[in-house]
Amino acid sequence: MGLELLGLSDNRELVRYVAKAVLDRDEQYRREKIRQRVRLYRDDYQDILRVHIAAIFNEPAVRQRLEGLIPLVGGSSLIKRIADELARPLYARTPIRRVLTDGDLAPSSVEEAKRGAPSPAQQAWNGLIREMDLDDRMDLVARLLTPCNTVSLFARYVDGVGMTLDVITPDMRTVIPDPRIPTRPLAIVYDSAFDQDGKPIKYVCWDDKRYFSFSPDEVLIEGPTVHDYGLIPIIEVHRHGRWGDYDDATTGEDLVSASIFSMIMDLIVAKKLKTQSHIQLAFQGDTDGLSKDQITDEESILTIHGAGTLFPINLESDPSVILKAKETVETMVAASYGISRDRLNQKTGDVGEDVGLKERVSEMARVLHKAEQDIFRVTKAISREHPEYRGKIPDDATLVVDLGQVHNRVDRKTQLEVRETEKHHGIRSSVDDVLEDNPEFGGDRVLALAYLEEKASEQAIVVARQRALNMPKDANIEEPGQDAEANGAMGPKVRDGFLSRDKAADAAKTGGTAADNQTQGE
Repeated sequence: MGLELLGLSDNRELVRYVAKAVLDRDEQYRREKIRQRVRLYRDDYQDILRVHIAAIFNEPAVRQRLEGLIPLVGGSSLIKRIADELARPLYARTPIRRVLTDGDLAPSSVEEAKRGAPSPAQQAWNGLIREMDLDDRMDLVARLLTPCNTVSLFARYVDGVGMTLDVITPDMRTVIPDPRIPTRPLAIVYDSAFDQDGKPIKYVCWDDKRYFSFSPDEVLIEGPTVHDYGLIPIIEVHRHGRWGDYDDATTGEDLVSASIFSMIMDLIVAKKLKTQSHIQLAFQGDTDGLSKDQITDEESILTIHGAGTLFPINLESDPSVILKAKETVETMVAASYGISRDRLNQKTGDVGEDVGLKERVSEMARVLHKAEQDIFRVTKAISREHPEYRGKIPDDATLVVDLGQVHNRVDRKTQLEVRETEKHHGIRSSVDDVLEDNPEFGGDRVLALAYLEEKASEQAIVVARQRALNMPKDANIEEPGQDAEANGAMGPKVRDGFLSRDKAADAAKTGGTAADNQTQGE
């Protein structure tokens, strides 16, 4: 319905209302919290640590000693490690995206599949995917979902460039929620231009009928411009459900706190290694007899004049207690995200079956499968502006997405044995197998049938080719068999007694040689 649902009478009131929503104190606080998460994921942690050090240590001299060590502790990027661990399997390989039109589930015949000519709609979608760089964009979305909870994708056509898909994190946009359903957007505003200090100087607002831009001081810059998409061209990808508010800025704070805690612990350990990991020499006596500013290390000789003595002070301190506390916190938080200690610390090469991680990845796969469908729906509407792909994708076209085999809840061998037993008792079909291996299908049995039909068509092509080449089913490098002409010549030789049945069978398996193909007479 758009912003007219709010009953604003003119453009000035419209801009004032939207600008107030963007510049609201609570909204700016939410943005800053999410911005911190994005910075931690991108390893931009130094200023964040300085703020926490200033809050923890009151003595300026102590803070100064710690700040010099901040660049050394970036390895404890717990938030990035967990986010990447959850997202990595989803786009490790390029998904299979198939455009279906007119209710077709798959190629109608093996001959059509042999020709390998995709439909015009499929060709158009493949071209749009390349222009949008969709695989890389979706991989980034998958990685940002854990720290950000919500990630936006802005689809638009740019003259001379083509279709583009911009990733927008929640700290860069504000949502005007629908007053009837607060978890649905009535309009979305994003930062468009910035000054030299990184502060926004231009915002752009989109609803399902118009878009316009304005400045922070509530001045309309461009628009409103009417569009005919019938939707907001910004796809919102939510990691999980919400409690009534549109944005969730608190879920995941455990991961943020643990990440900062780990880096602070590393900072303290680094300081201890610098100041409490050696035997300190102390001087007792006439201070005038000790030359100052001397180097005190294991290789230098101290110069002393007059009375006085040197004696050692043992400052060595074991940092293992601090490291143990850090490990405990990281392990507990990682377990909340389905990651075991072995996988987190990577102490072993074989981490075994991590069931909790598989469950979390399956949940994320379901979210991203819906996001792929939303991108297709939005891009299909915007492609009307594309001079090359305009009208190529019909309005009734649907998309089948296969993210690949993500995770199985048990080891693969056990899973196959369980499936075979259930099929033997008639309580399972191959459709159930597909839905279990592809949680992103969301339980859609029609999509599972389309998947099976396409796989069967592909396998039929392979079988037909093997038959045409007269290839044995179990051909390998040790038993390559013979070509079709040699196999055909063996029949008459066996019939006429020039070749024994055993020699013919051996030649059919191993290929044989002229010396092996002895006649019975010989």
